Amino acid sequence: MTHDRYQEIKAGSFRERFQFVLKDSAFYGTAAALNKLLNLLTLPVLTRVLSTAEYGALDAMTGLGAIFVAFIVMGLDSAIARLFFEHEGTEDRKELVSQALSIELAFCVVITAICWFSADWMLSTFYGIEGYTTYLKVLIVSLPFVVLTRFASNLLKWTFARNQYMVVAFGSSALVILLTLLFVVGFDQGIQGVYRAQVIGFGISAAVGIFLCRKHLIVPKSTRYAREMMGYGAPFMVVAVAGCVMPAIDRVFITNYMGLDSAGLYAIGYRYGFMLMLPITAFMTSWSPFAFSIYKEDNAEETYNHGLKFMVAGLCAITIAMVATAEPIITLVASERYLPVYVVVLPLLLRLVIQATSSLASLGIRLAKRTQFQMLGYLIGLVSSALFVWLLIEPLGLVGVACGALLGQLAQSISEIAFAYYVYPLRFQLKRPIAMLLVTGIGGVTMQAITLPSLPQQVALRAGVVLLVGALLWVVTFGFSATARLPQFRQR
Repeated sequence: MTHDRYQEIKAGSFRERFQFVLKDSAFYGTAAALNKLLNLLTLPVLTRVLSTAEYGALDAMTGLGAIFVAFIVMGLDSAIARLFFEHEGTEDRKELVSQALSIELAFCVVITAICWFSADWMLSTFYGIEGYTTYLKVLIVSLPFVVLTRFASNLLKWTFARNQYMVVAFGSSALVILLTLLFVVGFDQGIQGVYRAQVIGFGISAAVGIFLCRKHLIVPKSTRYAREMMGYGAPFMVVAVAGCVMPAIDRVFITNYMGLDSAGLYAIGYRYGFMLMLPITAFMTSWSPFAFSIYKEDNAEETYNHGLKFMVAGLCAITIAMVATAEPIITLVASERYLPVYVVVLPLLLRLVIQATSSLASLGIRLAKRTQFQMLGYLIGLVSSALFVWLLIEPLGLVGVACGALLGQLAQSISEIAFAYYVYPLRFQLKRPIAMLLVTGIGGVTMQAITLPSLPQQVALRAGVVLLVGALLWVVTFGFSATARLPQFRQR
């Protein structure tokens, strides 16, 4: 983005800003969609090659890997995102970015070593499983390359280098997927093949990514930004770890109370629901730099409120459609043996929508640089999730786990928004988003609770519910006028 274009967007009307966000969302959405579609190629293979218990173990170890990466990154990606635009000079930005990379590499060495030597203890302590330590160690070897690839793609995103971003973000996924298919299908290496593919694929991608980012990197001359970045980013490290631990809580309870087979079933429901992260990631990837760039403008609050309303409406529409089509898609992608997990899809989807809603509505925490409140919100969510899952898993099984996770996310979101209101004078109009969530939840429960005797009747019921919920979402978003238009804002 040129400086002139950057200033134009800052001073533009809501329509101009919204068009910019849509354009960027479409681009990043395409990249994310391609990544997810590539990942879907491995799902039918893995669910058929691996047993449900092995797939459950694979999912659990992958969750541990995400936690390790969050510790290594230490929230520095969030620090760069927030502080990058505060420094206008090129050399200052290079120093900021390079110091962040140096800190990540130092943490990478330490944490990778700790994880390697404690791999067996972590699997037996948290999941109560044995015999998978060798596989987890292969995953741990890939961590430095994953971190470098992530660093490069984030930096390219924040410097608006779209084509290079696509090369790193999409290219890394494509390479890992191709190698996974080769090792798992061609060489019959099972779980070990999955993680070997990550080592090689992310290793190559990390080298390419750092090469593409070379003009933004120098040998750090000092540590003058380190304290500021660590102070801002450390709470986000806790946030990132908590964000990874919250889904891991599900697996910990399931493996200990219900076994690896149930964990494998739940993993498929979770992965299906996680497809909603496609539009969420696309929107948030574009929205975050945009939101930070306009926060000083007079009409920023109006822009934020309309962005929240349209995002929730879109996510709710996708959610109700995903619930309606969950059974045939799960059968097609994973096979009929995973079909019983259909019942967890709705609470998992609603959990993601609520999470995205609070991410926008708690913007004040990041604008005020009071990230400790973000950390506190995640800790509240973590404790609440563990409590609700523990209370509900025995009476309700997998449905109880999903509902417990949903209630934990709700507690976290309420806390984050309350904290944001406390630290920053930015207010969101939440009545419409809440109404959309309620309408979507009622529609989803209706489809899951009612089973009609014939397939045509069932299809008609679900189509009717989807259309009704869609109509209600339109009314809540725009009012009763079919010709409702986006509001106009003063051009600066």
